[in-house]
Amino acid sequence: MKDLFLLKNELHKSLFEDVNSALAEKNQAYLQKFGEVGSLKWWEHYSKGEIESFVVSGDVLSVWSERNEENRLVHYAEIETDKAVLEIEQTEFITAGLIAVGQYYEQELVTIYVDEDDPESSYQFLIRVSVNS
Repeated sequence: MKDLFLLKNELHKSLFEDVNSALAEKNQAYLQKFGEVGSLKWWEHYSKGEIESFVVSGDVLSVWSERNEENRLVHYAEIETDKAVLEIEQTEFITAGLIAVGQYYEQELVTIYVDEDDPESSYQFLIRVSVNS
């Protein structure tokens, strides 16, 4: 598999400002246990499997483009997983020719719940995108 994206390599601390602020306000226990999202401590816990992630993977059935409400051209891939057929927006990778029909696609995500009783308080981060080369 060839990694197209690894969040760990992104150096934009601003990606995590909102979730870390929300955790500081409502879930100090998370911060004490794992550290701020995106910090070295957080990545260490993630690497040990202590931060739950999930993987969506399958064959790329089609890719296409369409204009969104802001009239911006957006590119999608249709992925057939073992559970369903999913439409995934991957503009950057499709326009660069990195995702194509027939490839095996995999993405890993982490969902962080600021308040376990409120699903609306969740933040989701794309950790990794890979395709067979």
